[in-house]
Amino acid sequence: MLTSFGPTTFAITLGNASLSRCIQLTATATSGDFSVEVCDVPAGGCSSATPTNSIGTVTLDANNNITGFTSSNGRVSGHVWSSMGGSFNVSEGTGSGTIDSADDPTGTRGSWSAGGTGRPFPRQAAGHSHSA
Repeated sequence: MLTSFGPTTFAITLGNASLSRCIQLTATATSGDFSVEVCDVPAGGCSSATPTNSIGTVTLDANNNITGFTSSNGRVSGHVWSSMGGSFNVSEGTGSGTIDSADDPTGTRGSWSAGGTGRPFPRQAAGHSHSA
């Protein structure tokens, strides 16, 4: 199971907007729950970023699939997310899924992807290993 993720690249497509940000997931006191923070990409890239804009909390199952999302009303390019779905791949250091904007009554659905091109990759819980 994922213990943390990022900071790493975070691509968002929502409505007519395509955005590049940085994302970081940090474990909370509740097992399986992670706070989700984002920020603009700094000059040094996402590996040097310190995301502080909290957009919510995700709950992950043992396979790192998102099973729940609670919005903190943090905005990403003017949008508050009402839902976030998808999964994170620990061995590849990537993630992808869908998002919904709470600001659009028509229910704008978008997508997100994370990682895959930068460092650091997510860390696994102690005692778990994957061989290539």
